[in-house]
Amino acid sequence: YWSAYPEHKYVITPCANTSAAQELVPGATEYISVASSIAVKTTTVVALVDAVDAHTLIVAYADAQYTSSQRVLDHINDQSIPSSHTLGWPSNVNVTTLKLQDTELHLTDHSNCVSDRNDLVGQGIPTVCIPSSREETPLGKAEWMKVVGLLTGQEGASLQEFGRVAGAYEDATLFASAASKKTVVNGLYSSFSGGWSMSWSTSYIATHYSNAGGEYVVPDSYVANSLASVDVAKATWALAEFWVSSGGISSILANDDEDVAWIRTVPAVTCGNVFEWTKRSGIVTSGNDWFESADVKPDFVLKDIIKMIHPELLPGWDFYYLQKIDVSAYHG
Repeated sequence: YWSAYPEHKYVITPCANTSAAQELVPGATEYISVASSIAVKTTTVVALVDAVDAHTLIVAYADAQYTSSQRVLDHINDQSIPSSHTLGWPSNVNVTTLKLQDTELHLTDHSNCVSDRNDLVGQGIPTVCIPSSREETPLGKAEWMKVVGLLTGQEGASLQEFGRVAGAYEDATLFASAASKKTVVNGLYSSFSGGWSMSWSTSYIATHYSNAGGEYVVPDSYVANSLASVDVAKATWALAEFWVSSGGISSILANDDEDVAWIRTVPAVTCGNVFEWTKRSGIVTSGNDWFESADVKPDFVLKDIIKMIHPELLPGWDFYYLQKIDVSAYHG
């Protein structure tokens, strides 16, 4: 398959000796045998590994303090798996330590791909980039578990899990399709960057809201990963019946700066329809599981959103990632 970088082409073979694959498919960047031991650099990738039951293959891991999977954490602790500073992450990879752990495969995400490959090229440890975070559809993100399944000898488990996820997601989408549309914005104010940011109109989270029976109100003109002007932010939040953020809403509402304080008067706040993706924050470690496992559980994300905007449709569903924020102190 092709990675996030077009010049990288990987060939995966079940054979320990990759020479036959090199003859059959010449010109690939790397020829990779199915691995029995892996190093994993990011929490999003470890969630894919966990989803296909390949967590016991981990022999090195980036930073256990942000791991939200109990069984991954148990494996790391039980096996005394080296992580973080021991491995030289996040800046550089300690090749010697990886070799001492008999690492057969190093998995990383697109943001670390080039630097990690430069560190490991010629060192006998193949590096595969898993660019699931670049996908713009929820099921596209989750489908990368099939690649991880191939790499780790868990193809059967990966196909079964993705089939379950895709089926549940499609069923929930159909279930919500007849419901009335409710307007939603996903965004926050960052005091660090000094501006308002929103998930853009073609992002995967916008697709979630649409599939849940929502109308995502962020304008198409808003540029991904940019800051919106106060006027654009005001106009957008004025349209939204629901406001969702990855966190920090209480501090935003408490901000008396004139470029921020107006948020207390928007419909979502005055009606109490304010939510954060923080219910699973700190459940196992200090990390927020929303940033780890949401990509492999898009069906749970979708049901959370349906429950938020149309609670009558899923009376038996308890929020998994979302939680409602009490904003009564910030409006009359």
